[in-house]
Amino acid sequence: MRKILALLLFVLPSIALAAQKADFVLVNKSEAKLFLISNGEAFREFDVVFGANPKGHKEKGGDERTPEAKYVLDYKK
Repeated sequence: MRKILALLLFVLPSIALAAQKADFVLVNKSEAKLFLISNGEAFREFDVVFGANPKGHKEKGGDERTPEAKYVLDYKK
């Protein structure tokens, strides 16, 4: 039993670290989708929600539009 527990403690973290990583994240506002891209192909897709007035470019604070830009994602919450 101890050997199985020890094996799980060493194997499970390595499996979690082997998860595919994205080269970049693409958000398509018109489809309300977020795509994780690796090697030029999407490998995960998520539905996303924007402000109450998402169409068009962000013009000022409080216009409830989502700004379009390139961002650096440096942590996961």
